[in-house]
Amino acid sequence: MNIYTKAVPLTCFSLALCLFRPASAQGITEYGSLMTLPGPGGGLSNTLQGIFSGGGQSRMSAPQQPSGSAQDPASAAAAGRQANKLYQNARLRQGKGSLAEAEKLYRQSLAIRESVWGTQDPAVPKLLLTIGDVCRKQGKPAKAEDCYRRALTVVARNYGPGSPELCEPLKRLSSVCLEEKKYPQACSSYKQLIGLVESKLGAADPYTMSLRLSLADAFVSAGKDADAESVLKQAVEIKERASDTGSRQLLTILDRYSAILKKNGKTSEAEAVSARAQSIRGRSAKASATPAAADSAQASATPAASNSAPQPASAGQASLPAAAGSTGTGSTGQANAEDAASTGTKPEGAGGK
Repeated sequence: MNIYTKAVPLTCFSLALCLFRPASAQGITEYGSLMTLPGPGGGLSNTLQGIFSGGGQSRMSAPQQPSGSAQDPASAAAAGRQANKLYQNARLRQGKGSLAEAEKLYRQSLAIRESVWGTQDPAVPKLLLTIGDVCRKQGKPAKAEDCYRRALTVVARNYGPGSPELCEPLKRLSSVCLEEKKYPQACSSYKQLIGLVESKLGAADPYTMSLRLSLADAFVSAGKDADAESVLKQAVEIKERASDTGSRQLLTILDRYSAILKKNGKTSEAEAVSARAQSIRGRSAKASATPAAADSAQASATPAASNSAPQPASAGQASLPAAAGSTGTGSTGQANAEDAASTGTKPEGAGGK
């Protein structure tokens, strides 16, 4: 059996796959467009050529080599150095507050990278996010949104639709859509973001909960109070399943839930939720006051210290270090952790890059 008789069954299977699974055929086409590297002219080369050429034989050509500097490794390396230099200069301009100049330099660096390595360059989506942030600081939310959407498209094609790398573009896109009062788009982006973060961190994670609160706010801004109520009710139920009985974030959720219930005309339910929040606050206040009273009583019962001067340490005797936590850093750290939980601060490394 020669190579041609071996290739015929594979060819027939490939054609059947494209005919009976159009989604797979579309995926092949998109993959081909990703593998194409644009030349200096900015156009994309067609990587799928002559599918049925050559007298009826099925043939798929290899991706074309991009024209220009990408064919020459030395030229490509020089282009990379130039792009990096532009990027560093842009960061310097941005640090000095020259945002317009920084944006221009960032875009020049992006153009070089796209012309040489295409959208498969990992720096491309990061540059797009950076340019979007700079545009937003300049009061150009529409241009920022365009950059975030482009970054989202590139990441989805390079990593897949369910990749955690989508979190950063989605987070920025949701926020800028709220700023532009594009509430339906903001709600859609937040829902996608919550799905990705929840799959990685869990439904009860403080950061996931903070995103639910943002989604509820977006629904309220869009005039969809019933949807906001549903989101907050679900947040309360998740907290209950997680055995959260008194965190600051739970109190925030209860307050928001009570307010939206009252707005929707559900007065009795709103009062019940508000009473629950007040009960939690009362228990917390009582618990925090009890140790203070005990410390005060112990201090009053302690005899006065001796007026004699302390004896110096003998030669060769090391001074004892302070006990761990005596400086109060432990309690401060605990307070900081509680603040992070109430605000839903994103933990480092969560939700993608």
